[in-house]
Amino acid sequence: MSVEVGQAAPDFELAAAGGATVKLSDYRGDRNVLLAFYPKDDTGGCTIEMTTFQREYAHFQALGAEILGISADSVASHDQWCDKLGGLSYPLLADTQLAVIEQYDVLSPQGQVARRALFVVDRAGTVRWKNESYDVRDPAQYQALLDALAAIRE
Repeated sequence: MSVEVGQAAPDFELAAAGGATVKLSDYRGDRNVLLAFYPKDDTGGCTIEMTTFQREYAHFQALGAEILGISADSVASHDQWCDKLGGLSYPLLADTQLAVIEQYDVLSPQGQVARRALFVVDRAGTVRWKNESYDVRDPAQYQALLDALAAIRE
């Protein structure tokens, strides 16, 4: 079952690149969160997406949002990719068991990887916007994301 706009975002706890553990609930009351599910580390579209978010990170912060990248890749894979990218200002989370990917209903039809999907979660923990087929090459979709974050900036 899909997570819908207006619903409470399912909480989770995942290991992050660099060895930390991140819980979605840690941001409750403090920051809005962009959950950015993506298929695979160090691939073309994912590199475009994550480097765009990195380049625009200060803008996301100004909108009161933190970014959490989530894929089925391991922490070791995330660490290698982050090093290759020169580091990221936001965490990449390892959902190797696909639990969160399945909870948010973004498992690809081929299985074993996430579809590219975005969820904006507000400070109260409610899903305020989503795009379950995000196209990294579509400026209108990127603008819609920024507009959704601006609408809940507090």
